[in-house]
Amino acid sequence: MSIRAQRNLRWAPACAGLWLAAATAGAHAAEPVSGAPCALAAQIVGDWTDKPIEGRPWVVVDGGSMDQGVSVGGFLEGWRRVAPSRTLVKAFLARPKGGAVSECPDLPGRFARTDMSFGADAADKVTHKNGQWTPAYSATILSISLPVVSQDGRYALVSIGLACGPLCGNGSTLLYRREADGRWNPVGDGAQWIS
Repeated sequence: MSIRAQRNLRWAPACAGLWLAAATAGAHAAEPVSGAPCALAAQIVGDWTDKPIEGRPWVVVDGGSMDQGVSVGGFLEGWRRVAPSRTLVKAFLARPKGGAVSECPDLPGRFARTDMSFGADAADKVTHKNGQWTPAYSATILSISLPVVSQDGRYALVSIGLACGPLCGNGSTLLYRREADGRWNPVGDGAQWIS
């Protein structure tokens, strides 16, 4: 296990394992992803971090581990609005477990903002003080899985989570649809966790 993976495991339990996927991000030897998944990840990060929550800066990390070991049928239970196709769910559940931060190397470079940082090191700084968990984080943490785009390029699934403290956060898997103008819009969601 890499040093980065060990470091990620230290702070992952704070939000019911949301970031466990980051610990295995280096476990596969796939090439970095580009194109639609990374473009959608950049749009989502931009949309979600548009305004600070309670004036705190943002930390963006890999996410998307809450669906590990889930069946397609179990994954589809409880969806609101539009549900994803079984084919897209199968592809999403079979994806490499690295998140958008590690799989889209140009993602941090798309945001020239002083109120945003990326990765496990940045998250560690806001979740710990003097080696101890902090009751409230000094930044809002956004975790994002690598989006999985349907074969026709019209739909995508992505897991997203927000955390502001050890017992302050939530996460969902969202279904996005690409509109005629190229912009992705959320059309369905399945809640995964809340703390």
